[in-house]
Amino acid sequence: MSHTYELLGRVAFAEGNYAEAHEHFERSLVIAETIGLAAAIAQAKGALVELEIQSGNLGKAIQLLKEALETFQRLGMKQDMRESELLLQKIARQIDQAGQTKHKSTKA
Repeated sequence: MSHTYELLGRVAFAEGNYAEAHEHFERSLVIAETIGLAAAIAQAKGALVELEIQSGNLGKAIQLLKEALETFQRLGMKQDMRESELLLQKIARQIDQAGQTKHKSTKA
């Protein structure tokens, strides 16, 4: 059931329905935590990362991503590890770009 909500969230996210996506990802996380499925918990957190990035909540995105990545590494989930590392790179680029923009605006 957790996976179903994650998939519904991914569809909503792809359609730009971020509030609906957040609702589905949160349900996925609650179900996974209730059942105690570590992989599903990590995947739900990983899905929430995308929303946090989209919302500009990079600190929250990093926190969730680190939690998910630790589980992926512990469980040997290589594909999820690669996807998480790509998301970390995306966040790093956004932070770098924000720093460059801020630096440029203080020079002007």
